[in-house]
Amino acid sequence: MVKNNFKAILLGLTFIVLSACSEAPSSSDVRPYYVATVKIDPSMTEADIIAKYGGDIVLLKPEAGFAVLAFNQKEGELSTLATTTANQNSFSAPEVSASGSAAWGGGSAAWGGGWSAWSGGWSAWSGGFSAWSGGVSDGGPANNRTAWEHIKLREAHAISRNFGEGIVVAVIDTGIDLNHPMFAGRLVASSQWRDFIDNDYYPMEASSGSGRGHGTAVASIILQIAPKAKIMPIRVLDAFGNGDTDDVAKAIDWAVTKGAHVINMSLGTHAHDYTLFEMATYANNRGLMIFASSGNDGGFGTMTQPGTYGIYNGPYMKTVGIASINPNRQLSSFSSYGDELYGAAPGESIQGAFPGSQSASFKGTSFATPMFTGAAALALGEMSSVSARANLSDYMSNSLDWQFAQSIGIPGARLLNVEQLIRSLPGFSEPQYLIRSVQSNKCLEVSGANTSNGGNIDQLTCTSTNLSHRWKLKPVGDYYQIINVNSGRVADVSGISYDNGASIHQWSYGGGNNQKWQVLTNGDGSFSFRVVHSGKCMDVYGGSSADGANIVQWGCHGGNNQKWRIQLAN
Repeated sequence: MVKNNFKAILLGLTFIVLSACSEAPSSSDVRPYYVATVKIDPSMTEADIIAKYGGDIVLLKPEAGFAVLAFNQKEGELSTLATTTANQNSFSAPEVSASGSAAWGGGSAAWGGGWSAWSGGWSAWSGGFSAWSGGVSDGGPANNRTAWEHIKLREAHAISRNFGEGIVVAVIDTGIDLNHPMFAGRLVASSQWRDFIDNDYYPMEASSGSGRGHGTAVASIILQIAPKAKIMPIRVLDAFGNGDTDDVAKAIDWAVTKGAHVINMSLGTHAHDYTLFEMATYANNRGLMIFASSGNDGGFGTMTQPGTYGIYNGPYMKTVGIASINPNRQLSSFSSYGDELYGAAPGESIQGAFPGSQSASFKGTSFATPMFTGAAALALGEMSSVSARANLSDYMSNSLDWQFAQSIGIPGARLLNVEQLIRSLPGFSEPQYLIRSVQSNKCLEVSGANTSNGGNIDQLTCTSTNLSHRWKLKPVGDYYQIINVNSGRVADVSGISYDNGASIHQWSYGGGNNQKWQVLTNGDGSFSFRVVHSGKCMDVYGGSSADGANIVQWGCHGGNNQKWRIQLAN
């Protein structure tokens, strides 16, 4: 029987998995003892390669000039190839322990059940430019508040337009719980799924074992950052988090072949794996960044591959290692780091999905890594041109918080800043919105295009080109400023009144609670604005549908004159 406050602690954050083939599952269940990568001439046939090097072909990439070979124990021990490495269980995953549970959907601790997304939870956007998910505190997602503050996720969602829509993220891991409500409608077509452990196309998390829940959590964190992205689940680690190099190589190839835009590998190995390096480079050369965990061995020089590869990428930095920070903005005691480290993100007490329609709390660099992956997906979704997307690594690197790394004395621990990433993208323009009354379909406006303090806010027939009809929504702590584009002033309850019917006008922002608003989802595509100081809602006075009807505060009752639709205007 499960208890409340389900927690899954992932300790030992270094692992990778490998085990399958490229298109159709192989009929062979024999696991190679060794693998090697060899350079080939594009004109060489499979027979030529086997005659020259021996073994069996795992992957053949003539266009890239290499092949991956597999050897049995005797062949491998006799091989003179410098790239020959042990294959079986080369990669391992940390254990996942469960000490309770929180139901997914239903009840005050619900994480969304039927939401279209739960990014950020307590006030974050999702589902497109005009739809927010979560509203105020909705249980699970609120537990990530501190993490989102550190990486400025709410600020990023407030200026995002597409939320990762159209972007495919390959999660190479223990598989996922394919039936979890978190993933409903958020996975790629099943023809793009792959399980290299069971050698089939159904990458379901194991029902037991120390690695259970790892991949599910990783994928769910990505979707909290980029709620409209699609997950491509690829299983390469078994129930205990162990995996083979040949499977990992095939998984990377699968992700590239099936059209992934970015890869998450919350796993690693301490072995110098030539095959893994060749496959990571192959993916990078085809435009994919790979985000990998740095490892959980806690110290300098303990990073795992492929997280160490960034140092070999030079300025391109397309396969990179991610460390974990704690809620106090310090490097986590368990986090591996080194000269090869690329960046850092929160990796302690991170709330995510867990198999069996559950939620859980996770710990490890495995869960810092998908924050970077999700940020990359969010950024890719904001860019439409192939050339712009090809420069993702530059935008990622230039947007990181270098001062944070200096403050903790670890040069590579540059903190993720999702807002700065979105603002750094080519062609960025901050979203502006029309706020329409459900009752009248008229727009919130500053009367007469007044730019002065005290300018009255009323409703008028919408004119999208009129800047006094346009608004920006800016996060302030747990709440939002509602900012008029024409005047730059904020919606304000006049005189800090607590009375029903008190006028809402515009005023210079001073930080008062009469200028801060909660944005609450109504479940029908509309939203309500509740002012913090009085707890009353923005209201069209008297339920009027007339032009010029005054906007006031009133006790929240859920009527259509207190419901608003948010529509992108630029």
